[in-house]
Amino acid sequence: MTATTPRIPPQNPSLVRPAHVLAETLVDDDTLTISHYPGQSDRVVVTFNSAGFSLWRDQPDEFIGLARGNRRNHVIAVTDRRRSWYSTPGLQKRITSTLKTHIAGLNVARITTLGSSMGGHGALLFAERIGAETAIAFVPQFTMHSRIKEPRWTEMRGSLVDENLGTLRPRLTGATRAYCLFGARDKLDLKHLRWISRNCTVTSFLLDGFTHELPRELKGRHILEGVVGALLDEDMPWLDALLGPMLVDDPRAGPDGAGQRSGPGGGAAT
Repeated sequence: MTATTPRIPPQNPSLVRPAHVLAETLVDDDTLTISHYPGQSDRVVVTFNSAGFSLWRDQPDEFIGLARGNRRNHVIAVTDRRRSWYSTPGLQKRITSTLKTHIAGLNVARITTLGSSMGGHGALLFAERIGAETAIAFVPQFTMHSRIKEPRWTEMRGSLVDENLGTLRPRLTGATRAYCLFGARDKLDLKHLRWISRNCTVTSFLLDGFTHELPRELKGRHILEGVVGALLDEDMPWLDALLGPMLVDDPRAGPDGAGQRSGPGGGAAT
């Protein structure tokens, strides 16, 4: 299938970025940073940062402008400083407790989680625990336990604690409407797509011609803002207009194929 770039509907308000806002630091230590970008709407978007490309590079807050939108949503950015896929002892409890406590004081009605790669895993891992209505994950991992023999991010393996690296299966039961997007060109990501689709309640989208750098590639085609905006609004007709020409089915992902909701399934990630 030839990937085409659909026209972005210009009237959608989620495409308009607001002025820059300064962040309030909630937590900042050698394992965890959490920052709040104040907003004015009744929604908070919790963004989880990716591991990045190297242990020696900073992890900038990601998706902030897209998450705020012109509605000026609150945004809370979470960074696992050790790039442990949230397996550092006690980290998951700290993140959950900090988010729930801070969000309770914001007077918001809707919570969404958002992230890519390790951040996508985080968006799915914490969504139901903090009461998120929706979760948006680009190229997330089902698990990073050593038993799956994931060959990427080897320099970060020393920070991962196997006993704290469970799968997403018990964390995605349908209480949160979860959306996962993957590129069909990355064979390693396809494995995670299949594990997630078979074991979790999610809606997955497989895009022809894309890799693990899916957000960057969508931005290069000038549709990342539209995709994030459509998912935030759960505007499925608009999302279909953007992604429809690029969607492909993965017959091994589950019974429903691409862009379909899948329920919990059988096998573990082996």
